Amino acid sequence: LFFLLVAVGCTPGKRGNKTTLKNRTANYLIKRMDKAAFTADWLTGKAKVNINYQGQKLPSVTMNLVMQKDQVIWANLKKIGIELGRLKITQDSIFLLDRFNKQYLAKGIGELTASYGIPADFSTIQDVLYGNAFFWQKEELETKPISTNYEISGDFDEQQSRHEISGNNYLLESQYLVDQGQNWELEANYGGYGTGDQANFSFIRNIKVLQPERIDLTLSFSKININQPESTSFNIPSHYTPLPLD
Repeated sequence: LFFLLVAVGCTPGKRGNKTTLKNRTANYLIKRMDKAAFTADWLTGKAKVNINYQGQKLPSVTMNLVMQKDQVIWANLKKIGIELGRLKITQDSIFLLDRFNKQYLAKGIGELTASYGIPADFSTIQDVLYGNAFFWQKEELETKPISTNYEISGDFDEQQSRHEISGNNYLLESQYLVDQGQNWELEANYGGYGTGDQANFSFIRNIKVLQPERIDLTLSFSKININQPESTSFNIPSHYTPLPLD
């Protein structure tokens, strides 16, 4: 469940040779992206999750998500109404319940992400779930217009990135991230943007974890609510045992 929620990246969109877009600097485009990016004091939502793990299609599950900006991320996965797992992330800790095996995890977020080579802290995971872009760094980036989109790319020794954003509203359409030192590679597409006060939220996300293990994910949000506080309760039953980690 944790690695499902921090998966991020994207495949390139359709490309063409002709464009009417002006050349723009990375600084200009990132400022426009930040202005267009989704944010909310509270976000609650429900999504259908389809997972293909190393060529094996797993049964689809439902994810319920509750987020309080800069405070807490809470989620669970259910199948036919039965909770399979529950997750809670705070600024410094990660808590996980495995209902099926009656096990739990309680770790510092820095300890867990460092152990698995994942470049994630609370703010990064929050942006991932909001559907916003992640950058290794925002300096020394190259840009070019491609058809109706802009591409922002960077090559930093062992790390590479490529983002594609709409030239019309500056919303994220795709991003691709590689960390060769950590053997870590991800791709993802973002689409199905909403309307009204949800116009900058991506309801459909196709994500591929290419390394270290191949995982294909599709998240299809059926609904979200903005700025409606919800419970983020998380209690570890006394009979649960610690989840072993390799």
